[in-house]
Amino acid sequence: MRFIFPSCRTIIAMLALGVATQAAGEVTESSSNGFTISLSQESQRSDAELWQRLQHPENWWSSAHSWSGDAANMSVEMRAGGCWCERVGDGVVVHGRILSIDAGRAILFDAPLGPLNDAAVSTRLSWRVENQRVIWRYQVFGALPMPAEQLAPLVEGVLVEQLRRLTNPNS
Repeated sequence: MRFIFPSCRTIIAMLALGVATQAAGEVTESSSNGFTISLSQESQRSDAELWQRLQHPENWWSSAHSWSGDAANMSVEMRAGGCWCERVGDGVVVHGRILSIDAGRAILFDAPLGPLNDAAVSTRLSWRVENQRVIWRYQVFGALPMPAEQLAPLVEGVLVEQLRRLTNPNS
């Protein structure tokens, strides 16, 4: 199975070249073994539209930040225990598992995204929709693949891009 996912070095290079968008969030906590990122983005879309889009990352997640190179291979099974998965050749990558859903309002994932997928980390990714705003919080703790002060801004940049793609009224 061949995975196409940017390494930490590739992400650093992309950021150095200015590929990432301006932050709609911030690293709110950082320690030697973890970090928390908080993001928030307003949208012209209604809460119902935003909730519907959240359920279909294949329509808004960047293919550049997928394992297969094509975000169309992603899907989310909307139920507790459901998989946020991506088809990769004859295999599957699990990006996250749904821990809880408050229908129309919030989803909580255990989601070791990207290079964290094979790290010994514990994660929580919450997605919330309220008043035409999407709010994300991503917590990562454990044996990080690189120092938190380097990794957290990289992860933030990737999440900011996805949040903007989700909330963009023209996509």
